[in-house]
Amino acid sequence: MSVSLSVPDQLDILRRTRPVRGATVWLKAYCACYCTHAYIDAVRPFAARRAEIAGIQARIHPAFNVVVGTANANAYEPKNIEHVQFSLPTQMAFAVLGMGNGCKVHRDYLDGKLDMAPVLDVARGIAITEAPELEARYPGKFVADVTVTFRDGSTEHVLVEAGAACQVRAFLTSSSDKRSTTGAGVDTGASAPIHEATR
Repeated sequence: MSVSLSVPDQLDILRRTRPVRGATVWLKAYCACYCTHAYIDAVRPFAARRAEIAGIQARIHPAFNVVVGTANANAYEPKNIEHVQFSLPTQMAFAVLGMGNGCKVHRDYLDGKLDMAPVLDVARGIAITEAPELEARYPGKFVADVTVTFRDGSTEHVLVEAGAACQVRAFLTSSSDKRSTTGAGVDTGASAPIHEATR
């Protein structure tokens, strides 16, 4: 989560003298690089039809491709949690397989409880191509342009201009407010309604 605050507001937080309202707050609903969020939202609806999918084509802004796509050497063969979180094919595979992209699947990976073989099989079926026209058409936005091809030859095209995880939310905090996560990134449990609302 990221909050933009003025210096006086930052000092009030430290002094705990008054509640502070952040003008803009970004909540990441997925435990993954922000570049992947709109793509996750684009393919999640296809989880129920995953057996029918022959392939997925993801068109991506060249700068984001460097971070999470084919220009990232670990995108199709992640070796640690950071690779997983910065792999567009892996995150899309989690979504298509109905595993979710939240804390649980990533915690299972860290704990060695996640069989990555089926995930990587699906990930390898996701072709990523750079699309410079996306930046020209949507400057500064994290958009997803995805085409799903089914085994019967039909296709479905999805363009996500602002995924559910990309929404800006107002957030009120005070020294007695327990509706947040700890600094270590461990959810206290009370923030579940916020996270659920962005799924």
